[in-house]
Amino acid sequence: MNRRNKLNFWLGIILAAVTLAFAAGCGGGGGGSSVRLDTNLLGLASKGPIEGGTVSIYALDAAGNQGALLGTAITDDDGSYSIDIGGYQGNVLVQVTGGTYLDEATNLPVAFAGTLRAALTNVTGTVSVAVTPLTELAVLQAGLPLTGDRINRGNAMVSSLFGLNITGTMPSDVTQPDLLTATQAELDYGLFLAALSQLSQQTGRSIAELLAELNADLLDDSTLNATGSQLLNALEAYLGNANNQTGIGSTDQSGLKDPIKYFSENPVLVPATDISDVWKAKALVSEFRETVLTLNNYTGVGAPGILDTPARRLANELNQELVPELTAALDRLAWVAQWAMLLPGPGSYTFTDYPPYTLTINYGDTGAMNFTVSQDSVVLDSGLLTVEGEAAPIPGLSTLPAGGVVEASFQTPNGRLNIDGGYQFTIGLDSSITLTVNGSITAPGLNIDLLAAAGRGVTLYLLPTADQTSVVPTRLIFNGRAETNTTRLDGYLDAILVENTSTDSGETQVLYLPSSFNLNGSFTELNGGRSTGTVFSGTSAGTWSNAATFNTLLPVSDTNYPVFDATFNGQVSADGRPTVTTFLRARESAADLVRFDANYRRQNTDGREVFLSGSGTLNYDTRILTGTFTNQDGVEVEIYFDFNQPLLTGFINAAGGEKMADISLVGLVPTVTYIDGYSEPILPGLGIPIQ
Repeated sequence: MNRRNKLNFWLGIILAAVTLAFAAGCGGGGGGSSVRLDTNLLGLASKGPIEGGTVSIYALDAAGNQGALLGTAITDDDGSYSIDIGGYQGNVLVQVTGGTYLDEATNLPVAFAGTLRAALTNVTGTVSVAVTPLTELAVLQAGLPLTGDRINRGNAMVSSLFGLNITGTMPSDVTQPDLLTATQAELDYGLFLAALSQLSQQTGRSIAELLAELNADLLDDSTLNATGSQLLNALEAYLGNANNQTGIGSTDQSGLKDPIKYFSENPVLVPATDISDVWKAKALVSEFRETVLTLNNYTGVGAPGILDTPARRLANELNQELVPELTAALDRLAWVAQWAMLLPGPGSYTFTDYPPYTLTINYGDTGAMNFTVSQDSVVLDSGLLTVEGEAAPIPGLSTLPAGGVVEASFQTPNGRLNIDGGYQFTIGLDSSITLTVNGSITAPGLNIDLLAAAGRGVTLYLLPTADQTSVVPTRLIFNGRAETNTTRLDGYLDAILVENTSTDSGETQVLYLPSSFNLNGSFTELNGGRSTGTVFSGTSAGTWSNAATFNTLLPVSDTNYPVFDATFNGQVSADGRPTVTTFLRARESAADLVRFDANYRRQNTDGREVFLSGSGTLNYDTRILTGTFTNQDGVEVEIYFDFNQPLLTGFINAAGGEKMADISLVGLVPTVTYIDGYSEPILPGLGIPIQ
């Protein structure tokens, strides 16, 4: 990385932090309590959603025997239930009987005549439990008695088979048209249940009979060699069914295809391996993938990511509408302001130093300035600047109004840019200058609100240079709202700026760099002028302790490198979607070596929480990234990435330290290979770009 690119990189880091802090928000803290809370189980009973079914929860003792009935409930029309089982903590069996469901293949109501079960270990607090044919298959695989080890192995085995968290993920009703809030895992789960219905229609066998066949197939040799191809064929057939409302039309777009295909030929169990640890490693990758897809669904399959869609809409609006609309007008506005501030006194003035435009200013004895900007005798812009108060002399500048009001109209390609505002200059005894701007700027598709009545505005602090020929910025404070057709921004920024003068071989470069900044704000997605419910809110802060002395023209060395420390706390939330919070910290205390801490925490709409937290280093000299991360189950990930080759190595360890998977590049795609032989891309469709 050359020295100028190095500087651009660090300036980019600061700009990214500022942008991200407006685009995502701060994670909350935690705390302890000595109060014992009741255990509450909630979730869905589904083959599609079972309405009017009876959910019964039973205690399981240490020997795996079914004990007391802890609670019951009747499912709602969407299959949901919630049962408070008091202070009980331990293993449970959840059972569903009765009710009706809408058969996904035929779209006809069906009376549910069988029984579906789900078994879990060590339930406490609020626990999400789906009860489906897959959880029933897991109970069949576990066998009796339902001891903790048997339960964990059964759940993990079936979860591995289909690439789903069968108890913690709530399946979507794939016959419903509004699935924009569903995650990919929820869609895949719903599609599997629909494929069972499709297979039932094709074969004439009941769901219970199909589950018995799957169970027998797995008990034979731990593979789906007798049933896997039937499942994939049924899935493909259902994807072409008119009742499929997911938008997924091919098995290649579903996360079900690869695991079913793999385990049709390979056993799901590895000798002497605890399958629950393998599943926990798979769950870590699945949870990371789902978090990324929640924020940014780059595949365009199923529900779009809550970050991707607003970001794309805003980017398109900026690039295609606002930037072309405003750039030329704002440039002309700056030209008018420049000359208006430098006029020596009343009179008529004409300027042509900004071709192809002509600026005419009539400065009256009352302080009013009428101006026009024309091109080929056609007036593009016009306005009135009214000066209030006496002119105050500024060293190096002729005169500057002590205060003023601006009313102007500027021509833009598709309409007009209107500026209605005021400014106030305060000059201190030390010749320091404070400039405060309030008001509003409007144009087609844009409204910037800096009204002082709402406590909004921009304040710029300036100081004369040593030679008294100009002024330099020392601090910037922004507090306001900007609204486009797609986005509303509310934010506050306070940045301290210092002068950086760098020299090398006769070249001198003067910059004003932020020695510290604090920023907080939020982005709200808009549709038709109303919030869609998607909000990004956050805070960011940082220090650049040697911003004044770091030589931007010299190569980075042991004695010349940017010393910075920046943090970002962010939250992304949307109606019906998981809330994702993240914390990032990056700091450089040695040349070319950045240390970082990073974590995310995702609170799902069903109450389940997952996280991944860790730290690492990035060496810009060797271009090597290392990191170690741990999730809520104690599963550990270590990675080593060399950007030069590129080369990716790493592994996933169980909480006890035993290796569960290797991480590598297959082609240029980051891929994880588990000890049971199954491989999958960490982020399907996303490879490492060659630079």
